Amino acid sequence: MILGFAGKISSGKSTITSRLAETLRWKRASCGDHVRKVAAARGIPDTRHNLQELGQNLMSSDVMLFCNSVLKEANWNQGDSIIIDGIRHKEAVETFRSLGSPSRFGLVFLDLNNSELEIRRAKNLSRVPDHEADKHRSEHQILDDSLKDGADLVLDGTLHINAQIDEVLGWLETQGALPNSSPRP
Repeated sequence: MILGFAGKISSGKSTITSRLAETLRWKRASCGDHVRKVAAARGIPDTRHNLQELGQNLMSSDVMLFCNSVLKEANWNQGDSIIIDGIRHKEAVETFRSLGSPSRFGLVFLDLNNSELEIRRAKNLSRVPDHEADKHRSEHQILDDSLKDGADLVLDGTLHINAQIDEVLGWLETQGALPNSSPRP
């Protein structure tokens, strides 16, 4: 199973993907970590705007290379189960689906309303993105609900992390993607 996660900036994608990967003992890949690694290699300052621009350019120039690189950094091999954090484009969904075939690909959208996002951003001032970051072209398919509408599972981002994990594990069970002995939180 390849399980991708999408959602707005600060919706909790990294938190849930890290916890799920640990719980399931699956590999974890991060689109954002890959972009940060490329930025560092190119000497590009690590600002939200720079990373959004670079990520958008990497996706636009060669989506297959981008997705392969994300998987490679996680030491993923065909047939491995993996969780992918930070999907921002339908093209990436289709490419990850293709790369993982015949494994099943599932997309989880972490849904959180704007007022809750602002509360989270205010609590963690060191990670507050520019208000302009939400308007960047890399966020369009998140904000216009394209990814949410195509998701296999939409999670309520206001739920406690354990409830979110339980919901994902329940969905994975219905898909036959978990062995009977998988741990539950």
